[in-house]
Amino acid sequence: MILRNYFFYIILLIPVQLSGQHLISEDTVRINEVIISGKRDEAVLPGFRMVVVDTVIKEKFSHGTVAEAISYNSPIYIKNYGTGGSATSSLRGTGASGTQVFWNGMIIDNPMLGQSDLSTLSAGITDRIEIYYGGASMIVNSGASGGIISLTSKPSFHERTSITLKPAFGSFGKYSGQLSAETGTSKFQSVTKAFYQVSENNFRYIDNVSGAESFRDTRKNNEVSQKGIIQELYKNTSRGRLSAHFWYQDTRRNLPSAIISEYAGESQHDESIRTVLNYETGSGFSISGSWMMSNLDYRNKLARIDSRNQTQGLFIKSKFSESVGNKINISFSFNEQLYRVNSNNYIDKALRNSTDAAVSLENINSERIKGSFLVRQIIFNKKFLAPDFSTGIRLKPLLAKNYFLRYNVSRSSRIPTMNDLYWNPGGNPDLKNEYAMMSEFSLEMDESITPLEMHYEVVLFHNSIKDMIQWKPGEFSYWSAYNIQNVITQGIETSASFTYKSGNLYTLLRIGYSFTGATDSEDLKTGKQLIYVPRHMANGSLQLKYGMFHSAWLTNMTGLRYTSGDNDNYLPAYTLNSMSLGMEHIKGWGSLDISFNIDNIFNADYQNIAYYPLPGRAFEVRLLVQTNFKK
Repeated sequence: MILRNYFFYIILLIPVQLSGQHLISEDTVRINEVIISGKRDEAVLPGFRMVVVDTVIKEKFSHGTVAEAISYNSPIYIKNYGTGGSATSSLRGTGASGTQVFWNGMIIDNPMLGQSDLSTLSAGITDRIEIYYGGASMIVNSGASGGIISLTSKPSFHERTSITLKPAFGSFGKYSGQLSAETGTSKFQSVTKAFYQVSENNFRYIDNVSGAESFRDTRKNNEVSQKGIIQELYKNTSRGRLSAHFWYQDTRRNLPSAIISEYAGESQHDESIRTVLNYETGSGFSISGSWMMSNLDYRNKLARIDSRNQTQGLFIKSKFSESVGNKINISFSFNEQLYRVNSNNYIDKALRNSTDAAVSLENINSERIKGSFLVRQIIFNKKFLAPDFSTGIRLKPLLAKNYFLRYNVSRSSRIPTMNDLYWNPGGNPDLKNEYAMMSEFSLEMDESITPLEMHYEVVLFHNSIKDMIQWKPGEFSYWSAYNIQNVITQGIETSASFTYKSGNLYTLLRIGYSFTGATDSEDLKTGKQLIYVPRHMANGSLQLKYGMFHSAWLTNMTGLRYTSGDNDNYLPAYTLNSMSLGMEHIKGWGSLDISFNIDNIFNADYQNIAYYPLPGRAFEVRLLVQTNFKK
């Protein structure tokens, strides 16, 4: 432990690069004549939908979590237990297990839970956050009924060295720092990132359940500390690119109890190592290998729980694409996953192996109409599952206009998590797999009337999940996993953006709204909504930049969420508003940026989980210093 901490603090002294807060809608930072570029984005098959989290929103939360960044830029509902507590996502009403998280093409979900704790993922560690909705997730992996959150790195290849220091301090005892360094040539690039954050999270909140009258109290035993380092190496060759990625992270936190409960002395320690080695060619071939390890230790003194869990994963992923007669693009992919779990909550060590192979077809010679078809075969524990598939079509009715109609249908499988199968007590080795049928129709329009650019999108979706796995009280005094529900989720998602550029003035307005109905198939007539799935969500942002000054206003509205299956109890709706003001000074040596941020401006009192309050108004000051050295 001492040696590891010594190694971390030595590495923390090595500079690392983080992009500054620029009010532009691109994923690049421009300093004088330097243009940052990256490898070609992974294409989405025709008929499917992928969006990128806005750069300014990602940068505003660069000292926060991925959960905070995506909540202001998408219809993903974040279910969290308060600042520093675990946070999971719910996309299109499917629950945490319906959303997978990837890092540079490799899944990083905990195999025990089948999900990722988004509170442990800093938004500042990734260059780009992509969201694949519904069936689009089949392109990346075996698919998820909700979708996929993908964290990717985008290196720049320039003959220079860039060093960036980004400290910040804010309310509730929060201090954070990010340090990065990029150096290399047009053929080789090294990127090092390190981050550290501590917070007491001793915010004030309104307690209206513990006594006859409401009163203000201070959240206690809520401290969190997080540190991590990422090292990435890229090598361009005459035939392709070789890259290596290493990510170490350590998170420690005290977990406060619900405000109606006695303090239980809960704490959790998460430690992980993630590695990815990738090689890709310009001819459509790529192969990746990955080894990942994580330790999760949870303690509850009141309940005398000392839960120790270690997971290891080994992955191989390959893909080959080829054009046939300049009309059809055909792709083959192969994935192998092997997990090993050692937990004092399992009777014995648990192993899991799955293999899948997929083939996809895409027509590429028509501008007016494009289609795609993908079929994937999964082999789990030496058994063939029913094949999954996805098919989509994209129409461009007017060649002179960027108007698009999209439609897709997909079927995906979800294998029970290792906790579902092996947790003792309550695991059920006889569980069936979940199956989801997903369909989506969307209209997308782009218009440009100089100096104004407009984008509009509306999406209708419908998901039917069969044999949904849920934990519920069993015959004995503990909960068990069962296949009990067939769930229907359906709704609408809309978004619009307006960009205005004139001289030194840049303005971007973005608004979005989603309606999600999520019910058990037995409750279709009564319309009872699944717990913790809001029907209504909306978000918006206004970004301004004039010369060296920049500002942003962000709004996020979450509708009421039911906390009981009969829909008699619920958490009220809430709206959060945040803003930032800053000034950037650019010189030949680099740039200096200072910004002031206010979160929850109107001091809203709200909860995402019943009896777990979240903080009110908070302030933060950030400084960014970036230097460039040309070779």
